[in-house]
Amino acid sequence: MGEEKKIPETFIVVDTSYLDFISNDVKQNFERILARPLPSFDLVGLLTWLSMDAGAQTAKSGSDVLFLSDLSDVHIRNCEPENLKQTLDGKACMTEIGEMTFAFSNTEGFTTLKDLFVDTVNHLCKIKGLKRIALVASDSEFDEMSQELLKNKPENVDVVMFRMDRKEPAGSIRHELLIYPLLKAFGVRSEELG
Repeated sequence: MGEEKKIPETFIVVDTSYLDFISNDVKQNFERILARPLPSFDLVGLLTWLSMDAGAQTAKSGSDVLFLSDLSDVHIRNCEPENLKQTLDGKACMTEIGEMTFAFSNTEGFTTLKDLFVDTVNHLCKIKGLKRIALVASDSEFDEMSQELLKNKPENVDVVMFRMDRKEPAGSIRHELLIYPLLKAFGVRSEELG
C-alpha cells in the first residue's frame, strides 16, 4: 500500500487575480515612495511568511497552497515564478515550515470565483487535523463572503484573512495585514519606511 499523505497544518487559499492586482499596486506605489526599483518577489517566500503569520511555527508544520482563479492560465506580475499553473501546479518544495505543496483550480466557467472560494474553504473546514486556513482575497469580496465562511467553521480551525485594511474581525475570523509580508517579499526593509 502507498503512504498516506500527511495533512499539513495550514492551507492557504489565494485569489490569484487579487494577488496579481495588489502586488502590482504595492510595487508601483512603493517604488515611487522609496525612489528605487523593487525586484520581483519570491512567491514561495511570501507564502512562507503568510503561513508563519497565520501561526505555523515548526519545520514540520507544512502548508498546502491552493490558487483559485476564473482564468484558465494565471500570471502574477513582478513575481517569481510568474506563471503559476505551468510552474507550480502539482509541485512541492521545502521551506522553513516544512513541505509546501501547490495546486491550481479555476471556475471553468461553471461558477463564480466567490462561490469557488467559499466552497473550497467550507470543504477544507471538514478536514480532520487541519489547524489553520489562511485566506488572500480582496477586502470587499471577503466582507461579502465572511458570513458564508463562518457557517461550517469548526472551533478548532483558525481562519486568518490577510487584508490590506485594518477592519475589525468578522466573528471568529482573525485578520492580519497583507502589506507587511508583501513588502518583505519585495525586499523593503523596515528602516526604509521611517
